[in-house]
Amino acid sequence: MKTRAKTEALNRLRPSATSAFTLVELLVAITIGSIVVLASYAFYTGQHKTKVMQDQVVAMQHQLRTTTRTLAQDIYKAGYDPIQRTQAGITHATAQRITFTFSIDGETNGKDDDADGSTDEADEADLVETVEYTLSGGTLTRKRGTSVSQLIDEIDGLEFNYRLKNGTTTGAPSDLDDIRSVRVALLIRSRTRDNSHLGPSSFTGFETTWGPFSDRFRRRLLRTTIHCRNLELKNALPSQ
Repeated sequence: MKTRAKTEALNRLRPSATSAFTLVELLVAITIGSIVVLASYAFYTGQHKTKVMQDQVVAMQHQLRTTTRTLAQDIYKAGYDPIQRTQAGITHATAQRITFTFSIDGETNGKDDDADGSTDEADEADLVETVEYTLSGGTLTRKRGTSVSQLIDEIDGLEFNYRLKNGTTTGAPSDLDDIRSVRVALLIRSRTRDNSHLGPSSFTGFETTWGPFSDRFRRRLLRTTIHCRNLELKNALPSQ
């Protein structure tokens, strides 16, 4: 009797066959777990790629705004010549390059602008600063005097276009004194490809079209017009 009771007690402690996982159940659980892990990884990877591309688009837009602001600040000065003795103005104007000059006052800048050993002399008041913008190897380059700086890279297109005093526009003005506004088109691309991106394959500036592109890079085009008031005033006043 005692042996039977002991056997029954042991059986109650021993797990039944129905409470264990079968091999099939384990395989199903592993499969479902693997699917969940893979789906989570794919979701994370996709979200990460999306964030990277969004960050690049924001960076492109910021670069474009910063660059065009610098361009505008410089080109606004083109032709600045309050004493009408330096003949400042636009000296080169094509679709790919613009060069211009403006007067600077060397009497009050604390520099030896004419390199004669003295600063802020009267003969330094009629100095002319030269600025040039051009595209070189996908990089927009700014040259002011002898100083050269690279403003923005990953450029797929740059176009300068000019509005003349008669209201017409051209990429190659025959008379530089007729220029009243400078129109600028900049096309920039992302640093990395986005394989999910289709986007427009061609972009048009003013007279120039770039593309078609099929390389999966994202691109942004910015066009702006810079009014050159100093050129208008310069050509409206009688020469001295």
